[in-house]
Order: sequence, then C-alpha cells, then structure tokens
Amino acid sequence: MRKPVKKLHHISPVPDGFLVRVTRGGVVAQVFIAKGVRHALRHARAARDELLAGAPDGDYEYAGERPYLISHPVARSNTGFVGLSHTWNKRRKDYYEVIKAAVQVVCGRTQSRTFSVNAYGGYEQALKAGYEWREGVLKARRARHRER
Repeated sequence: MRKPVKKLHHISPVPDGFLVRVTRGGVVAQVFIAKGVRHALRHARAARDELLAGAPDGDYEYAGERPYLISHPVARSNTGFVGLSHTWNKRRKDYYEVIKAAVQVVCGRTQSRTFSVNAYGGYEQALKAGYEWREGVLKARRARHRER
C-alpha cells in the first residue's frame, strides 16, 4: 500500500522544476528547484518546510495562500524607491518627464498618480511629492486595516 500524497501547498510545478513560494507579513520568499536535481520534489518540500518554519507571522489576514495585503519590500523601479517609477508621458507629439507613483490599496486594486517633473520644478521635487503621496495612502491603508 502506498503512502498518501501530501498536498503541495506553496509548491507550484513549472516547466523547468518546482517553485516554492511562501508569503508572510507581505514578504514573499521563494526558492526554485530544477527538475534536473535528483528527488526534486523532496527538495521542494524540504525548502517549503524550511521557509514556513522561519517565516514571521505578521499582522495580516490570510485567505488561502494569498494575503490580504501584498507589498514588495524591494524596489522594482528605476528610482530606487518602492512604487515610484521615472518615465515619460506623451501629449500629442510632445514627450514630458514624469514620476509615476503606484500603491496597492486593497488586494487586487491599485491606485496610481503621475507627478510631472516640469510642474514640480525638478526631478527631486517630483520624486519627493510622489513619495509623500504614496506614504499617505499607505498610512491610511494601515489605519483601515487595524480597524478591522
């Protein structure tokens, strides 16, 4: 008689192997195990257990494997700040420099605003305005979440 197969919570089979992904407190930790590794699934389960053992609990509510709020602590932009991106917008035939700020208000809904470098008097001022707007929205989001 065979052992019952454990559910593969936090383990996703991908074409080249297994992706182990654990999210706690808004922080995503992930490990990739290639198919070429001997006993790859066993290694993926071990990696999952290790990530779950070391994961902080945090203040967030969880619905299945997706947390109520997701934020990325590492900047995925060209400004060095989380949620702020330096880009160009086009109006008719003219291009103008902008800072785009984005923040996830609730799970699945993103709010964004654009700050023109010319209107704010320079790159640093537009970046500061975008950063302050984003921090204000995040502060309001945290206050709403604590009320629950």
